[in-house]
Amino acid sequence: MLLKIRIRRLSGGCVLLFFAISILKILEDFSKSGINSNVSATNSNRFESFQTTTAHVPVDLCLKNTHNKESQNKIKGQVNKAVNIFPKKLAMVLTPRILQSVTKLYNLCSTTLNNTEINSKSFLKLLKKLTSSSLANLSKEVTENYTSGLDIKALSRNLLSNQVVNLTIVNKYSYSYIHSPINICRGKNVYLLVVVKSGVEHYHTRQVLRKTWIRNLMEHKKNTVVVFSLGHSHRERYMIDDEDLIHRDIIQGSFTDAYRNNTLKMIMALEWTTQYCRNARFVFFVDDDLIVNVKSTIKFLSTVPKEMEENLYSGIPIWVALPERSNKSKWCIDEKSYPYPIYPEYITGGTIFMSANVVRKLQSVFPYVRYLPFDDVYIGIVAKTLGIPIHDNTLLTKVNKRNITSLKTYIASNHGIHDEELLFETYKKMIK
Repeated sequence: MLLKIRIRRLSGGCVLLFFAISILKILEDFSKSGINSNVSATNSNRFESFQTTTAHVPVDLCLKNTHNKESQNKIKGQVNKAVNIFPKKLAMVLTPRILQSVTKLYNLCSTTLNNTEINSKSFLKLLKKLTSSSLANLSKEVTENYTSGLDIKALSRNLLSNQVVNLTIVNKYSYSYIHSPINICRGKNVYLLVVVKSGVEHYHTRQVLRKTWIRNLMEHKKNTVVVFSLGHSHRERYMIDDEDLIHRDIIQGSFTDAYRNNTLKMIMALEWTTQYCRNARFVFFVDDDLIVNVKSTIKFLSTVPKEMEENLYSGIPIWVALPERSNKSKWCIDEKSYPYPIYPEYITGGTIFMSANVVRKLQSVFPYVRYLPFDDVYIGIVAKTLGIPIHDNTLLTKVNKRNITSLKTYIASNHGIHDEELLFETYKKMIK
């Protein structure tokens, strides 16, 4: 009863504090839960389906009284006003699940507003202070857990200088190359290696890419090499054999080509690059369901300063992302497999630029960073343990495939161009 009375007497400023703190409830719940985060990463269960759980329902901290409709709309408008002034990092924190929870809390709480406007700048200042410290602490906990507390930066230096290390491998993976163009970079001063991550069954898509932006890229930059990274499918094996016989640009691993093996596909691509194309200055990892603007790509690489080239890890940053717990999502991961409420910051996997130095550092420590089935999140965790900063690439953004004006400016379209005819027609419009 005393708690109810105190809440009803909160001023507008206190209401703001109460709700801002509620944004971090997910983080607070985690820190108090004492979850055992020792997750098995053995080779035998690596590629089995993950157990899923139902979506997490946040604990409702507010009283069950509701405002009238006019007050609810007013509160929603104030929340939206605050969100509109947030910088990119904080906007990611609020979207979509946490913002939904915050709005719900505003609507359910019984505090009287008394026509007090919530100050957006105060809200931002408070939220920034709370979020930055909590996220930093949680990111540190994630990376320490995934590396068993090892000094990954020192380990990478030792491994790259061929020193022998006697440590337990926590990411046990094995594969062999079914196809590997081992001579494609030999004797060349490779400026740019492009690795297209492709579905094994996307034979016709690869044909279109070779005839469009890949051909354009090869004509603009003679010292460029393009390869496709695939997994294995018994049904497609003869088709891939014929494709590789013609083009000699296929890297294919012996693991099943499946979404949950994308991390292994990425690991294979980085290890192949280090082994067979280590002379490449830049490496561009790109998915096969988008269009690349060659001129913008070359423009970006030509402007990379020398000091950035040492640790180039560039693309579209995801500053904060929440793990999906719903078994209806292809990104679902249960709390046993990933017991944390957020992912550390990472570059989204559709388009990633790296320098040769970053590729070598990453691949050197993969066995010592526990496996996660989402390749972009996993690479982000490894990069964070190595102290490799994220570069927000302003020439990469989510560009709709029908927005030809934007496609002429930015490096790539967004995902989802699965129709080969649409891909070809869009590309022709872009280069006009």
